[in-house]
Parts: sequence; structure tokens; C-alpha cells
Amino acid sequence: MGDAATPPNVIYQTAISRITKSTLCVDHLLETIHAAERALSLIFHCEENEFQYSLAKAVLGIAAANNMAEHFLGTQGVVTGRWETLMWTIVDLVKFYRPEFENFVAAMQSRPIKLWLVSVFKSPEMCPSFRLRLQMLYFLWMWNAGDFQDKTLGEPAAAGLVSVTAHLELDQFLPSLICPIFKVLRFIHTHGYLDLVAVAAIQQVGELRVGTEVRCLVRLVEVASMKMKYIAEWHKSGSFEASLTVLVYDNIFLLLKVLVTMFPTSAAFKCPGLAQAAALSLVTATSAILSTASNLQEEGAKYKQLFNDIDDLFQTLANHEKLHPVLATLRADHGQYFSIIRKQVADSGYRLYYLPKPCEERTKSCPERFLDSVTQAVMEAPVLLHSSKMVVDESTLIHLLLTSPSDPFTRCPLDPDTYSRLPDLQDDIVAWRNDTIDGAESDDNDDYWSVMSEDLSEYFDATDNDGDLWSENDGEGDSESDINGEQDSEWDGENGGEQDSENDGEQDSENGGEHYSENDGENGGEQDIENENDNSENNTRNGSERQINCVLCLASETPTSSNTC
Repeated sequence: MGDAATPPNVIYQTAISRITKSTLCVDHLLETIHAAERALSLIFHCEENEFQYSLAKAVLGIAAANNMAEHFLGTQGVVTGRWETLMWTIVDLVKFYRPEFENFVAAMQSRPIKLWLVSVFKSPEMCPSFRLRLQMLYFLWMWNAGDFQDKTLGEPAAAGLVSVTAHLELDQFLPSLICPIFKVLRFIHTHGYLDLVAVAAIQQVGELRVGTEVRCLVRLVEVASMKMKYIAEWHKSGSFEASLTVLVYDNIFLLLKVLVTMFPTSAAFKCPGLAQAAALSLVTATSAILSTASNLQEEGAKYKQLFNDIDDLFQTLANHEKLHPVLATLRADHGQYFSIIRKQVADSGYRLYYLPKPCEERTKSCPERFLDSVTQAVMEAPVLLHSSKMVVDESTLIHLLLTSPSDPFTRCPLDPDTYSRLPDLQDDIVAWRNDTIDGAESDDNDDYWSVMSEDLSEYFDATDNDGDLWSENDGEGDSESDINGEQDSEWDGENGGEQDSENDGEQDSENGGEHYSENDGENGGEQDIENENDNSENNTRNGSERQINCVLCLASETPTSSNTC
């Protein structure tokens, strides 16, 4: 595009004009994007122009996404092969978006294009690459509150978020993704879509099964806390500067705080299995923050605020009429570790007033049949594993279903008909507790479900039988949120304007890396589809997207080989 004498700014403007106004095939669209990128590298060659450079990159990405969407609107096209390569290129440009650019790019995406983008984000059928759909969160980051209020956009956005985070892995949870995830969570909470996720998760655990919603909530807290642990190690090794470390700490811990303590997800985290996952995540996150105390004290008020956030979270858990299951787990399973944390706090010079205190239940006099066969802890809600005839707590069963869905004693699959509750044994455990502990804790722990039913019972009638609310038939059973107007102030703490300084280096796929497909109805396994590109090339020829009349192909004697132009 242009010769050596053509000024780079002219090349860039020409590229934007061509992408915006012309129909291009996939190869010429990629060629035009790369020419514009080369021009930008010549125009902006110093850090003083970082704002303009990032804006120009984001504008180029949005324009290219619009052009690509025009090919697929009104079709059942699948983003594979060269189209997938193009989408990865576009995503790497859109990553440069910042909230400060909103006024510049607000009008660039039309509603039909947003509908197509969110459909791709939600659907493994339209985009088999799970990693690519995860990266499409950057598009949703550009949306405003009105976009999410529109149910035709908000509901599939929530469905897509549940789908991609249910299979989230540590290496995929990039620091620059924290703000997009947090913003999408904020808006789907505000407009009530998160209520359905919490209800579905509670129903699934109530039926002793694990669905996409349970996996979503558990993976979010687990991966977020583990990311804090790794960031602490990176900071101590010199890879993360102090101010950036505190910023990422703050964003991730705020995400944990909202999920675990804020309705409606707080109700889901009272469930067996989810409570244990939340408790372990809070221990990991708190320990990560304290492990770098001596290095980060130079940040002063910003770092001190982290301690206030930690204390506020534990205070929120403690301020319940009944003992919160997450707090009960912290006291019973992690009490000894919190003794170490208390010493770390004292050494740091800061104070935490609401750290959980150890409360280990006496098991010496406990009948053996009341003990979990895996953890050896006193059970709350016993479940019989049919293949081994062993008894475990519901929380242990949910953990097994999440991590390795097989009987740990026989390795037989844990299918829904291979285990069952033992209500008579549960009654015996409650009676034993009342007799041996004088009822001191029995009122707090004798029924996991009474706590949750008080919070969300009104929603159960609105759900379908299987509790998987984000299925393809999710148009039924919409519920009105009872939290309109009660937006927690935690959302206002979103630090959306900050972005990881290593934005350039976060190109997961580099167009040649691993791509995964997923089947949401399965156990969330990710299947490598790297070898399917040969077949996917056929998808671009069999009418799966609109016939392309590329202006550059028509102007040349020979059309490009990858498209019928």
C-alpha cells in the first residue's frame, strides 16, 4: 500500500479509509492491517506519543472488526482458519483500548456489529477457540451501561462470561484482563444477569452436580488468588515494579471481595465446595499481599489500603447472624495458617483486626462414621459413594466433581447415579454435635441450605429444571433483579483506567499457538484443535459466510486463493 516515498500517516489514513468503506477479503484485510501497523511504528517512535499510538491501534482494530463482522452478519459463519487468524490480529489491536478512548470510539461499533461480536463471544459453535473467545472480553470492555441494559446484548454477554471463565486457567488470566472481567461483572450484576448465575450454581450444588455456573465462580476465585501469588513472586524477583504490583493486588482482591461477600454471588459461595474454594483463595490472596509487605511499604497509603480491604472483607464475613460457611471453613481448616499470618501482620507494622481465629473441632471423641473418608473432618452433609461404599462430605464431593470426577478409592466415574445423600446419618451428626459441644456451633452449621434459601428462594420458581440457565434456551424464565438501586460501593472502586504496562507482550496465541474448542455440556474439557485448520479452510468456501466481493481482488487479474471474491 503506497511506495517508499508515501508518508506513513498517509498510509495509515488510507488503510483506515479502505477498511472502513470497502469490502475486503480476509487476505487483503490482513494485508491492509499489517501495512497500517508498519506505518504506525514509523509515525510513533517515542514514549511521549504512547496515548496517540494506543488510540490509533485501537481504532484500527475496531475498524477491522467491523469489516469482518459485515462478512458474517446474517450468516452462520464459523470463525476458523484464516478468519480466526484475522480475529487474533484484531484482538491484539483492540487490547490497546483504554477507558480514556471512550469518546473517540463510542460511535464506531453499531448495534448489529455488537450483536455479532457477543454471539461469537458466547458460542463455541461460532468460535471453537476458547482462548480467542476469552480475549474478546476486550470488545465488551468498550461497552457502556446502556449496552448491558439491552437484554439482547446483556444476557449473551453474561452467558459468554460464564462460558469462558468456567474453563479459565492461570496462564490465561493476564493482568490486563482483570479490568475487562471486572467491568463486565459489574454491569451484568447491576442489571440482574448475575442473579441467574448464582441461582443456577446453588441449584446445581443442591442436586449434587457441577455445571458451568459452579465452575465459573470457582475458577474465578481460584485463578485470581493464584495470580496474586505469582505476582508476589514476580515482584520479589524484580519483574514487577512496586506501584504496578499494588495496583494489580488491589484490582484482584477487589474482584475476590465482590464475588465472595456481595449478593448474589455471596449466596452461591455459601454452598458446600464453593465455600471451601473461596476460603482457600482468601488465604492465598492474603498471604501473597503480606509476603511482599517489606518491599511495598514505600507505596504508603496505597498499600495500607490493601490491609483495610482485607480487614473489611473478613469483617463482612463475620457480620452474619449465622456463621458464614466461608468463615467457618477458614476457622476450621486454615486456623493454624492464620496464626502464621498474624505473625506476618505484626512484623509488617500494619494491623488486621478481623482475621479468623482457629476453631478446630474436636474429633478424638467423634464416632468414626461421622468423619469424612477423605479429609477426616467431621462431616456436615454426608454422601455415600456407591462404588467404594465410602462416605464423604458434600463439600468433598463437589471438590472431586470439579477437579477429578471419579471415586478416589476405586477410580470409578462419579456419575449422578453413583452417589446419594445420607439424611439419617446427617441427623446423627447434628445430634452428636448438640450433645458434645452444647450446641455452641450446631445452630451455625446444622443446615447449609437454610442460609441460602433465605437469600434466593424467590428465584427458584423462575428457573428451569436442570438449573443450567445459560443454555441455548436461556430466553425463558427471565427474573427481575431485586437489587436494582443497591449497587455496592465496591464496584465504584474499579480501577478501569489502568492497564498492564506489558500490553504489547500479551499475545497468547501469536496466531500459531494452541487453540482450544469446548463443549459446555461436558465437564469443561478443552480439546486441542490445532490439526483442524485444514478442514476449517473448507468453511470459508461452503457458504458459511457471506459471498465477498473484495474491491482489491476485483481490481486485480487473479483473486486471492482463500476466498471466492
